[in-house]
Amino acid sequence: GSANWKHYKGKGKLETSLAYIYDFLNYTNKVAFINSDNRTHTFAASLKYRYALTEKTTLNAGITNDYFLINSNNYQGIKTRNQLSAFAGATSEITDRLTLNAVIRKEITDKELQPFLPSLGVDYHLLKNNTLTLKAHISKNYHLPSLNDLYWAPGGNAELKPEDGFSTEGGL
Repeated sequence: GSANWKHYKGKGKLETSLAYIYDFLNYTNKVAFINSDNRTHTFAASLKYRYALTEKTTLNAGITNDYFLINSNNYQGIKTRNQLSAFAGATSEITDRLTLNAVIRKEITDKELQPFLPSLGVDYHLLKNNTLTLKAHISKNYHLPSLNDLYWAPGGNAELKPEDGFSTEGGL
């Protein structure tokens, strides 16, 4: 179940949400001798704020917390993960044709700081009627191994390291 609340005041919008999700999966395959019993509890909370600084510039900020508790006979014991993330960003229409979007994000996973994750996007309308747009985006990426990647038996590897890199994309 989830609950959401939005509040509009002046140029600002405050949005909150709380959620609890319970997943149960029991997979059996008698031929392969598989009996997999998995129960996942997810608790999620978020707070986001959006403010129209000017007619052409919007500021965004937010904080999210996700807590996962997994009980599986494919893990050795119950496993948990807590992910707290915060972001701040801005979108600005520089000209009638050019829009910039910048965001920085920071995460803490199980009390461990993760790298800053900046991103920058550009949209340029090649035609005045906005029917043809050139887009470009660059971002730093960081991905922790999932709990299944780390602990699933057989096949999990508790020694896996996070992946990090940059991604770029462009389009017309």
